[in-house]
Amino acid sequence: MAYGAFQVGTDPATQIYRVSLSSGAGTKLGTLGAGLKLVGLTALGVSVPDTKAPGVTVSVRASSRTRVLASKGIRATISTTEAGDLDVEAKLRGSAIGGTGVFVETRGSGVLKLSFNSLGRAAIRRARSVRVALRITVKDVAGNTTVVQRIVRARSG
Repeated sequence: MAYGAFQVGTDPATQIYRVSLSSGAGTKLGTLGAGLKLVGLTALGVSVPDTKAPGVTVSVRASSRTRVLASKGIRATISTTEAGDLDVEAKLRGSAIGGTGVFVETRGSGVLKLSFNSLGRAAIRRARSVRVALRITVKDVAGNTTVVQRIVRARSG
């Protein structure tokens, strides 16, 4: 991919084009300098569009006892290969019982603590056994998204 600035025909305005180096096809991107004649152009680098979804790994720690799970919540170690928005949602029998969202500024890993809302805590305490579904979504700054799902099980006793 390359970029070029041209005056086309009798138009005094300078237009910028993106040019495919493999096919030679050009795409007009717009007018430079508010329609004034361009005297010089400096390129500081060419960036390749980010089309790859972020890599995500998730390790979940939670109690296998419903009372402890209800009071302490879930701890998840989440690693990502890119900066972006991280959202975690917990559901019990299809109903949302907790969630959180943060912006991860760099790639790497961190520990996220997820607490349940009051209805979620009560439902977990009452149940003989529960199956909490976690949905972890990471969306990088280019809009590429990765979704990882995990199940946490607990029993009374």
